[in-house]
Formats: sequence, structure tokens, C-alpha cells
Amino acid sequence: MGPLFSVIMVDYDRSVSRDEFRRAIQCFADQTCKDFEILIYHDGPKEHPYSKDLEGIEGLPEVRTFVSDERENDWGHSNRDRGIGAAKGEWLIMTNADNVFYPDAVQTLKDAAVSAFKPKIRNRTGNWLQRKVFRTRPDAYVTGDRFDILIFPIILKGCTAVRDGLRRFKGEENTLEVVLSGLPIGAGYIDAMQFVMRRSTWVDEGGWKDKRMDSDGHLYTEFAKKYGIQPISKILGEHW
Repeated sequence: MGPLFSVIMVDYDRSVSRDEFRRAIQCFADQTCKDFEILIYHDGPKEHPYSKDLEGIEGLPEVRTFVSDERENDWGHSNRDRGIGAAKGEWLIMTNADNVFYPDAVQTLKDAAVSAFKPKIRNRTGNWLQRKVFRTRPDAYVTGDRFDILIFPIILKGCTAVRDGLRRFKGEENTLEVVLSGLPIGAGYIDAMQFVMRRSTWVDEGGWKDKRMDSDGHLYTEFAKKYGIQPISKILGEHW
């Protein structure tokens, strides 16, 4: 039997420093629940092998690494699609190589995934979030007995809320931040790392089929119209 979760991490060492990468990996070494594997995909040749990047980090479950011969430069989407095909886990966690997950993140996701209470929520509105700034309206959803998606809040580092949405300020990650709930799901208002979906559902949907820069929001909005959602209220990580 495989792990419950597969973490699909996309990496590019010219945009993610090795200190940032090691911080991200250490987060998974520190998880209180180890019911996951990690698949790391590097976009194009890298300067040093992953064995060097991972040296000295203990407490990790299975880690598989992949380095492509050529850089595809498509925001990691092709590598996310490869990860969907190669993953052994029942649920897939998407992340970039500089994001942070808190130590209880995987355990919290596991508790939600195996919960006896299984509500089904459907997204009814996309632009309501833009008008009400990250609050959730009870009648925005309908319930049922099956869910395929887990959603959790994160902290966006270096970002602040402005009149027309969110704005990111490069270099201000230690001074600016905003909580992104992920609900209601809409393009531009949810990050790739907040959305955990069953691998079988990803496969049924044809994998990561959209290669636009902001394809995560578009894909997630599409899926939210079709599949049940289990929301998690606890903040589980940070997007850097």
C-alpha cells in the first residue's frame, strides 16, 4: 500500500536558492505525520545533484527526484503533470520549492481526508470573494456525502490587499503578509499549494492540462464546480 499523500514539488535552482529549498524540505522532515512521499521535479539541468541539496536532512520519508534534460520554462506545469502520473499517493499536494508547510500540516490534511463527517461543498460564486475580501458566506455552498478536494488557508508573504485584489511586493516577504483562505475558489484568489485533490480525480481530468501562467486558479475553479470540497479552517503554511 502506498502513502496517503504525494507531495509534488517543482524546483528551479536559478530562482529558488538552495537555502530556500532546504527550508522547504526541512518542513517535510519536521512533519508529525509521515504518511507521504515527496516527488521533486527540476526544470532543466541543475548545477549540483539533489544528493548535495538534501545532504544532512534527516527524518524524510521516500523522496524521488527528477531533473529534465532541457528547461521547459512553463511555470512548472509540465512537471506537475509528470508528478500526477508518477505519484503513489491517494491525495496530491502541490507546492513550489520555496514554500513552507507547518509541522502539523500533513496530519491536519490526513484528519480531514479520513474524517467520518464528509460534507460536499460546491463553489457557487467566483467574484463574490473580490467584493467581500476572503470571507465565506454560508449559503455559497451545498452539501452532500462525498468530497474529492481539501482546501486550507495559507499566509501569502510579501503581499497585501488593495482595492482591486492582492498586490505582491518583491523583497518585502518579511514585512508584508496576508491570509488567503482559498474560498470561494476563483482564479487569482487561490494558490497552487492550497488545493489538495485525489490523484484519481486528477487522472480523470487529464492531469495538469492547462499551461497558462495562472492555470492553477483556472483549473481549481473548474474542478470546484464538479467535485465536493472539504474545507479546513487552520492555516497550514506560507507561500514565499
